[in-house]
Amino acid sequence: QWSWNKSITLFIFGEYLLWNLCLALSSSLMCLTLAPRAVGSGIPEMIAYLNGVRVERFTSFYLFLVKIVGTILSVSSGLAIGPEGPL
Repeated sequence: QWSWNKSITLFIFGEYLLWNLCLALSSSLMCLTLAPRAVGSGIPEMIAYLNGVRVERFTSFYLFLVKIVGTILSVSSGLAIGPEGPL
């Protein structure tokens, strides 16, 4: 027996799932296509930079912008980022 409440609940869950999927896909596509150097934590690059190694295009504003927007989209979609996640 399907009731009105069950169909509304499934619709709301489907909408939630679709929004999270769109946010996660847009974050990953932005990192893969626009700035591939934005993938990862950036800690090894920062250590190399502080040790005097010249890392190409590490300090660009475009990379910073993609990293910030990608992090916001990833957190908004519910992905685990930081020490507990892969991004």
